[in-house]
Amino acid sequence: MPFDPARTGAGFVFPKELGFPGAIVGPNITPDPETGIGRWTDGEKIRAIREGISRDGRALFSLMPYRQFAKMSDEDIYSLVAYMNSRPPVKNPLPRTSLQFPVSVLNRFEPAPVLTPPQPPSPRDAVRYGGFLAGLACIQCHSELNKGKPVQGREFAGGHEFAVGQFIVRSANLTPDH
Repeated sequence: MPFDPARTGAGFVFPKELGFPGAIVGPNITPDPETGIGRWTDGEKIRAIREGISRDGRALFSLMPYRQFAKMSDEDIYSLVAYMNSRPPVKNPLPRTSLQFPVSVLNRFEPAPVLTPPQPPSPRDAVRYGGFLAGLACIQCHSELNKGKPVQGREFAGGHEFAVGQFIVRSANLTPDH
């Protein structure tokens, strides 16, 4: 299916061939009140983004990078929610994520409350701020993982393996090392 920018955020059902432990669904995060997050409060959206807890109290699957988003400043989170609220609603009914045992049980223990939002470095310090942003968005996919965490000393060195159909795709090395 070709990319349709008008449907950005309308959700996605991940193909079984990717090898996830169950039926994984990226939910509709447009403000549609029936099939999206249009009835969610901003606080419920923030809790899902930062803590991995859905409006109904379910733990979100860790493909949603809430551990990284928990490091975002309040201002960044508010901006993200404002952007989500500004998008046009897209009606797109989707099934719920359904995890296989034992992942279905283990996933319930993943989310953690954010007691004190961190203060990210100033954008004026380009190196520190760039490292902060990379830690939010790049580290999980571009690092080898051990028990769900980047291998110490191998951050951003690539090597994370994704099963795509009958193939294995390895993430790229983002470091200056050859």
